[in-house]
Amino acid sequence: FYDARIAAEVCTIAGLKNWLRQSAPRDAATPGYRQFGAQLLMSEEDVLRPGADANVAALFPDHVSIAGQDIRLSYTHDPGTDADGVSFHIPLAQLYALPTAPFDWLVPGLRAARIEGLIRTLPQNLRRFCTPAADYASALAARMSPEEGDFLAAICCHFHSMTGVKLEPADFAVDKLEAHLKPQLVVEDNEGRVVAAAASLSALQQRHTGPARAALTQAAASDETAKRWVRAAVTDWDFGDLPEYVALANGARGYPALQEKDGAISLRLFESPYAARAAHASGTRALLLAKLPDRMRDLAKTAKTRLKLVLINAPYIAEELAKSVAERAAVAVWETASIRTQAQFNTTLMQRGEFGRTAAQQLDEVCEWLLAAAELKRRLRALGQQWPESLADLRNQIDSLFAPGFIAAIPEAQWPRIAIYLKAATIRLDRIANKPARDAELTRQLQPFASRLPTPFHPARWVLEEWRIALFAQELKAQNAPNAEKVSVALAPVMTTR
Repeated sequence: FYDARIAAEVCTIAGLKNWLRQSAPRDAATPGYRQFGAQLLMSEEDVLRPGADANVAALFPDHVSIAGQDIRLSYTHDPGTDADGVSFHIPLAQLYALPTAPFDWLVPGLRAARIEGLIRTLPQNLRRFCTPAADYASALAARMSPEEGDFLAAICCHFHSMTGVKLEPADFAVDKLEAHLKPQLVVEDNEGRVVAAAASLSALQQRHTGPARAALTQAAASDETAKRWVRAAVTDWDFGDLPEYVALANGARGYPALQEKDGAISLRLFESPYAARAAHASGTRALLLAKLPDRMRDLAKTAKTRLKLVLINAPYIAEELAKSVAERAAVAVWETASIRTQAQFNTTLMQRGEFGRTAAQQLDEVCEWLLAAAELKRRLRALGQQWPESLADLRNQIDSLFAPGFIAAIPEAQWPRIAIYLKAATIRLDRIANKPARDAELTRQLQPFASRLPTPFHPARWVLEEWRIALFAQELKAQNAPNAEKVSVALAPVMTTR
């Protein structure tokens, strides 16, 4: 700057003063005097890099709005620590009301640097398309906007439009970024005390569900507007239409929804729309069923009548069976998660006829299954200790197929196949005496996979059932050509976690 304005021989204070006396106009009133002085004063533009933005408040704001919530920001320069960079201060009561994506965009002043850092994490075969990284990062940052949602997906989209090269979000190694290029999320309680900190919103949400709900409940208890949406022992939809959310005085949002817990239905505020929707679906379903006591009694009576010999030692199970069938039928007939008004609730209640027919049909199918299973168990008991490997596999198959919660756990696609699985087991039992060694050999193919099932209704279980049909009752025609490889693929996530 001064090389362009001051003579090269000026290199001391005395020399500068002498040069000024000789170069500047002698009188302050002389035109050009003020202009000469101004030329020697640096402006903001003179000290910025070409193209740099001098609006620091816009580049590094003190607050940012995320999902309608005002989130305070702070900045720390402490290289080598997790706190280095920008921190988002999140009130505990708002933890679950916020989406994940906006935090990855950091702030405008760090966006290009974050993109550059991500480019440098790419594998060499992809990184060569992004050289020089700083130039590509600046160009991408100028094109991108937080309104696009997912940060990595936006980079890939714009990079493809710029170069024709396809990148995938999974190509970037986010964990390799320096701390100042990652968001630091700091959760604070109502007093401003730090509760937790992490670089991931999902990690905070997983660890602090209880405290977040407690904070919301505490805030709602002293908020007159929110109190209307908190009620225990709900027996009817007599509280009006549910708003999408309720704004609390502390700036948090509560999401009203019905909840069913331990047989009781309540109205309460949830910390996020996702938690509210999940609870509301089952809560509304429970309230609808509570308004149909006659249908519930009919289902239980039918179960007792059809299964009186099977349930002779446990008659109370008929009520549980009827309740489970009713809940599954309700899921099939009613879209309970979307019921938010009293009018919608009453209209849905009028569809009791369709619900009743669906529940009766499903109960009939369940009764047929249980009767068939009871007959298979009777025959297995009669065979005693014969063919231990094969009979043990059959017993385990039947017991696990009707493990607790089976009515809700059986996927819709498998529901029509349950009768086929039982018929296949019957055919296998009919034939086992003819070729017991062959049955045992085939059983040994199944056992390594059956023993790995982590739960009775793991997705791999249904591939295994179809494989049993292919091995023992081919005439029933197994679906999707099941084999050991397909079972292994279905079990792969289990084996990986182990």
